[in-house]
Amino acid sequence: MKKNRMVPLCIAALALALAGCGDSTSPPPVQPVAHKPSPPAPTKQTPPPAQPVASKPSAPKQWPFLEESAEGKLAANMLSKNYILVYDGSGSMSDVKCSDNKEKIEVARQAVAEWVKTVPPEANVGLVAFHNATWTVRPLEAGQRDEFIRAVRDIRNAGNTPLGEAFKYAYAMMTEQGKKQMGYGDYVIVTITDGEANDSDSDNRLDTWVNRILKSSPVTIYTIGFCIAGTHSLNQPGRTLYKAANNPQELKEGLHDVTAEADFFDVSTFK
Repeated sequence: MKKNRMVPLCIAALALALAGCGDSTSPPPVQPVAHKPSPPAPTKQTPPPAQPVASKPSAPKQWPFLEESAEGKLAANMLSKNYILVYDGSGSMSDVKCSDNKEKIEVARQAVAEWVKTVPPEANVGLVAFHNATWTVRPLEAGQRDEFIRAVRDIRNAGNTPLGEAFKYAYAMMTEQGKKQMGYGDYVIVTITDGEANDSDSDNRLDTWVNRILKSSPVTIYTIGFCIAGTHSLNQPGRTLYKAANNPQELKEGLHDVTAEADFFDVSTFK
């Protein structure tokens, strides 16, 4: 019985021996699979700077600078005549010389009241007056002559003669009106003065504003020098219109000639 149990064990041992008697050569090592190299990561490149585009030079701006907005709507009458009176209410207008023993300011009031009534009612009239260290300004309006006359009569003369600043105001008013009329019509600054400008601010020099107005706009400058020499800085033959007035009648005649001179002005000649 013991001999028979040993037979299966011997057979199992023989099978294990035979399994170990095969080829002892080790299998070749597994070769790694060749991988394609990964493409390099894209690099960010800064684009070349844009070349500036050659732009056409901008055309010079021309009065009344229509590319800028105007206050209000277009004028009802695009061909209106426009007059702004620059009125000298400085202290020297209290003198009685050349005015029949009346103060020059009173003679000027009467002359202006008579003149403005002769201006056609459809024309626009405005006022820039300096007096007693203050200003009286009336916008350009058609009609409204009584209000204009009252404003002039309320002026009480005193102080200096800031003609340069007055021309600055008048030019700004004319430019706004020019926008509303798209440059059509006539534009006249009328000045009554008995002395030279004495603006203290260098930005308000009279010669600066006169040159700017005459160079860049069709505005006519008409001056009546009341009882002063004809050598006034506003007397520039060929550039401005100037009348000397040495008495009340000549002052009235000078103002009357304003509208007559304006009739000869043709805006189409302005370039």
